[in-house]
Amino acid sequence: MNNKIILAGLLLMYGLGTVTAYFLARIDIAPQAIAAPQPKQIDLKIEDKRATLETKYALCAGVKPDAVDLKGFNDTQLNDLVFNICSKNS
Repeated sequence: MNNKIILAGLLLMYGLGTVTAYFLARIDIAPQAIAAPQPKQIDLKIEDKRATLETKYALCAGVKPDAVDLKGFNDTQLNDLVFNICSKNS
């Protein structure tokens, strides 16, 4: 009879310890799991100088960038055109 009581007490202590350890571990892990992931950094720099010139022309001329068709100009001519247009409008 004493063995059954001792065994029941040990099982109860083991069960409580296991459940307590489980919840303590979840509480310890929870702040990391709840934390929002860091957003990816997006590089917004325009590396293409021609695209930059076309965008500047569209802004200075007051037209939509999609409507700009400057394929007939080389980079030097486009640079001069943008300089002239932006100088007149400023």
